[in-house]
Amino acid sequence: MPVSKHRRKPGGKSVRHPGRGKVPTIPPLPPDLQAWQKFRDGYIAPFLVALEGNMVAHEILDLIADRAWQYHAPLQAVSKAEVLRELAQPLDDLCPGRTAEEVERALAFLIEHGMVEVAGDQISVPARFQQANKAG
Repeated sequence: MPVSKHRRKPGGKSVRHPGRGKVPTIPPLPPDLQAWQKFRDGYIAPFLVALEGNMVAHEILDLIADRAWQYHAPLQAVSKAEVLRELAQPLDDLCPGRTAEEVERALAFLIEHGMVEVAGDQISVPARFQQANKAG
């Protein structure tokens, strides 16, 4: 009689692998990242719809939020010259730097919508966002 070349496991059952197929749980964010995410969700996220494709204003708002936010401290003012200098630098060959006129236009757009306040050379986040940042 011919012998089957197909081999089977003893007992005809598959071997169990505990833990396979389960989705790992994502650990919670550290408190400082939770605070940053809460600030960002309250400050930038609702405004993105109003930007209407104004990518320069989006870049400026991101830059100001990154520079102004401090964990367990009031929001800091950002230097307007520093923002202009950073946005003027090209990111790579495909993304050239922004001109001063583009940045000024986008900054005026942000001021008009109440997202930033400018006093001389200092750009700051309005008080209503600072209070929301420290609540809860």
